[in-house]
Amino acid sequence: MSHEDESHETVVVGVDGSDAGIRAVRWAGAYARATGHPVHLVAAWHWPTSMGVPRNLGGRDPHDDASVALAKASAELGLPSDQVTTETVDGRASTVLVKQVKENDLLIVGSRGHSAVTGTLLGSVSMHCVHHAPCPVVVVP
Repeated sequence: MSHEDESHETVVVGVDGSDAGIRAVRWAGAYARATGHPVHLVAAWHWPTSMGVPRNLGGRDPHDDASVALAKASAELGLPSDQVTTETVDGRASTVLVKQVKENDLLIVGSRGHSAVTGTLLGSVSMHCVHHAPCPVVVVP
């Protein structure tokens, strides 16, 4: 990668509000401060379904939850607002994040989010990103 290519690198961070996700945001903030690269925070959301029918979430809206997580993540970065963009995207996190990045970007994700599976080193989203993203991926434990 040439120096010119590095100047166009965007740090894309998967945001889910989990503890591992917050650690990934902090890592991205430190990296962005050291390199001057812009940060793009992405929160994916979707309506969970059961047998094809949307589930009742007790009045909670996944889009609103994603927006709240993005606001908290943006504040956690501690970067100037002109260095940070945010986006909520309807879709599964693993697919959304891989589609968000280009070859010269850097994707940062937490090792585990809101999964019910315990005892694994990598969650399903981070595992998918590592195997399918066209760019380097940092998985923050």
